[in-house]
Amino acid sequence: MKGLAIAATAFACVALAQGAIAADFGVVTLDHGTAKTVSIGGSGRTLRACNDAESSSAVLVTIGTNAPHYLASGLCAEDIGEQITMQSLGSGMAKIDYKATCDSASMD
Repeated sequence: MKGLAIAATAFACVALAQGAIAADFGVVTLDHGTAKTVSIGGSGRTLRACNDAESSSAVLVTIGTNAPHYLASGLCAEDIGEQITMQSLGSGMAKIDYKATCDSASMD
């Protein structure tokens, strides 16, 4: 019985860790004039957001409470924050990749 409890606890810890990792990065696709805010958790971290080189729309990206960044296709911005707000400014689709960055060897 004790072994089962240990296994269940270990599984829960792995599941939580995987969920936390998944929240640190992602891809958002926006239609013309739409916006989306993504939260990565309660503490601010260095976040990087890039407008895909094949996007047909520029975007306005705000990381945390910092000044907004205008990103044409292929450009990136980096700031410290706990959330990213992305808004499509053009008439086409925009694809934005975002991720938390750090100096650790475990993250690029």
